[in-house]
Amino acid sequence: MAGLSDGRVLATRKHTALECWSPDGTPLWSVPAPSAPGGSRIEVSADERTARVTVPGPDSRTRTDFPHVDTSDGTVLDSPSVPFAAALSARTDGVWAIRDTYNRSSEKEDPAPNTRVFAADGTPLVTVHEPDRYDLVPVDARRCPELLYGRRRRDVIALDPHTGAETTLFALEPFWVDRPLGRAVYVSDADGPALLHGRTELVRRTFPAGDVVWTLPLSSEDGSSSRSGSGSRSLTVVDLDAYAGVLHALCTDGTLLSVDAADGIVVDRRLLPPYGPLSVHAAPDGTVLVGTAAGRILRY
Repeated sequence: MAGLSDGRVLATRKHTALECWSPDGTPLWSVPAPSAPGGSRIEVSADERTARVTVPGPDSRTRTDFPHVDTSDGTVLDSPSVPFAAALSARTDGVWAIRDTYNRSSEKEDPAPNTRVFAADGTPLVTVHEPDRYDLVPVDARRCPELLYGRRRRDVIALDPHTGAETTLFALEPFWVDRPLGRAVYVSDADGPALLHGRTELVRRTFPAGDVVWTLPLSSEDGSSSRSGSGSRSLTVVDLDAYAGVLHALCTDGTLLSVDAADGIVVDRRLLPPYGPLSVHAAPDGTVLVGTAAGRILRY
């Protein structure tokens, strides 16, 4: 789900790669998906004229499509495809990359490049091959000027889109290789550039050095309680986004937690309707959009 400057909303759902809704909730256009799960990640271009989407094929193990869609009318401009399950990463300048994520277990790794980087228009830039898929895991970071990956189960690196060269930014301990950092969003404010991220706690790190500025453990009682507090229940971040100095985190207990991005102080905690919240997006006008399993889009 992604909000545009004019109030329109782009979304994905079952059997749909991408659809567009007017500010008043009127459907404008829809692009069908080749499989029941529909689209997943949406990356909107800086000028908002196009969007690229990750769409698993009928057999997600052997195909992933990445249609490039005109946001004015839903025209599919191109739709590159790869013969494996893959994750999409993107930089703010439009450069995007795909990474093979298919778990082959005991199967022999394909010697073909499993990380491929493209210019905004789809022109291939560089490829990288990693024998072990866990050696290079995409970091799910919004609005980031770099392509970020987890390397060797502990380091966060930036991948050069033209040479494939790696720059080690910072290390994490312990390091969860399946989803490095959890959900993340890049911000640049009065305190400088930073990554805000979260899994069972919200964290602000300087960027690119990675120094921790603040942490906020999550619980079902209030956003500032300790992990081991009596009667508290550990939560996990479902999704997060930031706008105008506020970090919005969607949690597994169905709450939308808003904290000051500068110091981590909780400014609001909202219990959402029981529609199965799945994603959150801060639109350019400051509206907070929440996508749900029920197919409803909530606005705050």
